[in-house]
Amino acid sequence: MNIKHFLYTLLYICALLSCSHDDDDTQSEVKIRRTIIAYVCGDNNLSNSLQDDIMEMVKGAATLPTDCRLIVFTDFLNTTPYIYEIQNGQRTTVKKFSEEFYCTNPDSMLHAMQWIADNYPADEYALLMTGHGNGSIIKQDTVETIIARRYAYGLDTTGNKESGSYATWLNIPTFASVLSQLNDKNGAPLHFDYIFFDCCCMQTAEVAYELRNYTDYIVAAASEVPGKGAPYNKIVPILGVDKEIIGKEIIDNYIEGTQWGSYGGIAISAVKTSEMEPLMNATRKALKSIYTGDKLTLNRYRCIYYFRDEDTDKAPALHDLKNIMHINLDNAAYNEWLPFFTKAVVASYMPTGSAPWNTVFEGLDFNSFDITEENYGGISMIAPNIAYDNIEKRVTPMKSLNKTMFNYEWCNDIGWHELGW
Repeated sequence: MNIKHFLYTLLYICALLSCSHDDDDTQSEVKIRRTIIAYVCGDNNLSNSLQDDIMEMVKGAATLPTDCRLIVFTDFLNTTPYIYEIQNGQRTTVKKFSEEFYCTNPDSMLHAMQWIADNYPADEYALLMTGHGNGSIIKQDTVETIIARRYAYGLDTTGNKESGSYATWLNIPTFASVLSQLNDKNGAPLHFDYIFFDCCCMQTAEVAYELRNYTDYIVAAASEVPGKGAPYNKIVPILGVDKEIIGKEIIDNYIEGTQWGSYGGIAISAVKTSEMEPLMNATRKALKSIYTGDKLTLNRYRCIYYFRDEDTDKAPALHDLKNIMHINLDNAAYNEWLPFFTKAVVASYMPTGSAPWNTVFEGLDFNSFDITEENYGGISMIAPNIAYDNIEKRVTPMKSLNKTMFNYEWCNDIGWHELGW
């Protein structure tokens, strides 16, 4: 009996030690709350600047919350794409692609993002997109098509031309299609807490409305952004904060951490996507209230706008949504519309000073605008203009913005066709 009692006691002690060891292992493992996917399209003239951004991300990741992962897809000049994990101030290559390809090709983008989601599962996901951007303006797509569409993100200058994808830009509806095919760790549709576009002119009503089903918040600039991009040593540490405050946190750190010289900053804002449909309905109602039967051509005199180049035949485009509504609506209609805008645009920075923000767009002079709290919104909208049709009179594959805007859900749901367009 003594031997039997001894054996039972020994087994009991071993079991306790084993349970204690398992508990220690469980406690030592940090549960990953959020995977942050950074998609860096740098196979263009931003290559050197974006490589510097990677080094800033490494510095910033030293204080990124331990329950967050930063996984970075990169494509630069003269190299095949890579995927890095950046953690605790260290960068580790976790995947190197054997061949060059267009990172703006939707199939390639889907493959890269899904690989990250599969290998770095989490309870939450966030997305950072950096490279060139044109918001709702037409560019040539990576998908070979006969009819030009509207394009926004990328500029990948080298890829596998034998694949059948000959162009270098990715359009927003195609990007939305990519996001719609992503799955999380449970096989359910992957949804992002936020998307941060560190690209020019990406904060447009058309973009935010198109992506409303795939993310809760969009943080982006309506204007151009500096070629160097965000100060990631300051941005990365806060990418793990709650989605409700991420917009203000990114905006504050972006503005405070960037040397602007004589410029006052950039026109940057955060949009709550669940409020985009109510804002669309309010905008449709307001525009219909001033429609008289002919083409509704909105008054643009001294209205803030963010884009002007060959793609619009140098006619001003991407007008500030709040400003153009303020100019064209009477007081009663505007005051009825404004609360919907305020609920959608939850944070913004209004650049001020003698030179509000920098631009390379020919003929775009921000000093001519009356930039005030009353006039400025920090998000743009396509307002059709007969001048955009001039683009089709030249020898060019470009289509008028008056036509391509109907590829956006926002423009169709607003009812621009019903307003004479």
